Amino acid sequence: MNKKYDVICIGAGPGGYSAAIRLARAGKSVAVIDRSAASLGGTCLNEGCIPVKSMLKISKMRAELKKNGERYGLGVEVKSPDLKRITAYSKEMSAALKKGISYLFKKNKVDFIEGKASLISVDEVSVKQGVDSSTVLKADNIILAVGSKPAEVNGLELDGVKIISSREAVSLEVLPKRIIIAGAGAIGIEFACIFNNLGSEVILVEIKDCILPTEDKDIALGLTQLLKKDGIKIYTKSRLEIKQKEENLVRVKIVGVDKEEEVGTDLVLVAVGRQPAINIGELKKVGIEIEGGGVKVDENMKTTASHIYAVGDITPYPMFAHAAYKESEIAALSILGKPSAKINSWEIPAVVYSNIETARVGLTEARASAAGSDYKVSKHFFRSNGRAVLSNYPEGFIKIIADVKSRKLIGVSILGHEASELIHQFALCMSHNIPVDEVGKAIYAHPTFSEIVCEASTAVFGQALHG
Repeated sequence: MNKKYDVICIGAGPGGYSAAIRLARAGKSVAVIDRSAASLGGTCLNEGCIPVKSMLKISKMRAELKKNGERYGLGVEVKSPDLKRITAYSKEMSAALKKGISYLFKKNKVDFIEGKASLISVDEVSVKQGVDSSTVLKADNIILAVGSKPAEVNGLELDGVKIISSREAVSLEVLPKRIIIAGAGAIGIEFACIFNNLGSEVILVEIKDCILPTEDKDIALGLTQLLKKDGIKIYTKSRLEIKQKEENLVRVKIVGVDKEEEVGTDLVLVAVGRQPAINIGELKKVGIEIEGGGVKVDENMKTTASHIYAVGDITPYPMFAHAAYKESEIAALSILGKPSAKINSWEIPAVVYSNIETARVGLTEARASAAGSDYKVSKHFFRSNGRAVLSNYPEGFIKIIADVKSRKLIGVSILGHEASELIHQFALCMSHNIPVDEVGKAIYAHPTFSEIVCEASTAVFGQALHG
């Protein structure tokens, strides 16, 4: 195969496939290269967003019935979960979405090529297929969208059996009696909730002084209380050491500031974040500069090599699928010679899908204070919301940080049910520079969780009806 394309996308995750479809619809000849058709959809579709949230939904259903089934008058007997069937269901959901991407590729005449891609020059890509077979493809533009891989920690080397990453966690068939999770960021907390809801004993270990160390401290402390209430053990300012791996047990030491504790566990899940899946030497050979461990890009997602773009987890932007979608749009529009709105990192929503969700857009209070902003903080609690009370989800609050002079949003953090949905009303407000007072002028249906957005926004510089 010797073919010239207008655009080659390396990587079939959210950034790669969305850019390819957009460009093909605009009349460009496009190819997407990935190692295997099984990788279509990237980390998000195969071992991240989709399967993890599917497992979390099922686990939350079980926990809700076990906790409140009798109170609701359902009298449902909650049996031991079948993890094999749960993970199989999550893979069904992923497979269904993969078919959708494959269909769009065919419909828009995007060539999907299986193989290991390597950059030869700014307009040439080598594709290795099998042991001896390789092909060189040419393109006017190249988009790098190779994604990320689980980060590792010295002393917690992954073996895929007893010391695992999220990749193995979404394919487990036997529920561990006890699991220790290293890292209390989004990934660690989501899996902590899944396994705890399904009946495992969960120990969460975080080296920083609180869980969710990049989020607002009030949100982190509030979620800590709720997770502990659910029975999850949390160790902060602590690290893990593997002492011994046995056939059916891993002996670990939890090392804290003031004490050490040795425990046995079925599994250790390393969830300390992710890192760009890039070959730095290969990139530098074609003139691509590295910045902060990722690929340096300008506001149009162009790298320092002419006609090569980078999107998704390999850039300095937050590692979210929704960020990759927006970055791919910007790159595609740049290739098409069309203007586009640029990304402000603080306008990208950050969500943690725990039992009680957290979401943020904009700055945390600590960052707002460090920036020297003249701001006002307002909190509004879910317990004042009718839908939250009747749904038996009264926990949590919305924390709004607004500029005193302009009344525009600096940051919003939410801890509460449906936080992942509510945050977008504030994101829209922030991206359009709308004063927070304006949010409360709309009429919100009752009873809805969205009413709390109205109430919270009104309360910042005025007086809320409830709260």
